[in-house]
Amino acid sequence: MPSRYNRYALATKLRILDAVRTGGNWESVAQADDVNINTARSWLRRYPTSSAALHAPLRGGKRAQKMTVDGHAFLMSKLSIDPDLTLRQLADELERAWSISVCAQTVKNHLDASLITMKQFHKKPQYMNTVQNKIKRKDFLVRLQQL
Repeated sequence: MPSRYNRYALATKLRILDAVRTGGNWESVAQADDVNINTARSWLRRYPTSSAALHAPLRGGKRAQKMTVDGHAFLMSKLSIDPDLTLRQLADELERAWSISVCAQTVKNHLDASLITMKQFHKKPQYMNTVQNKIKRKDFLVRLQQL
């Protein structure tokens, strides 16, 4: 697919940058090479030296992430020790041990990538199925059936 913008060879950029460095007229060099003046001006701002154009930083790429491989391994080890930890507790442990502040959703995303899903932890209350509560539920159901 053709681009809207002209692509210029590295040699063209270097000629314009060398003209500036040697004190020559870079605008006439740009016109002779058929380079837009605004494009040449942006090159002058972007590359303060000619060697900077040779080692221009790459654009795009992978973004920096807070969660490193070591942090992920730490989460996995914590889960192997205590599988009942919540996402918030894991995030707090990570901050305490590694000084990495992440939210619970970030922890969830990284665990999902390892095919580990976190279920809601349901602890039985202490008095949930006592004999007294079973009798109360039975009486309630008997009265409900009589209505």
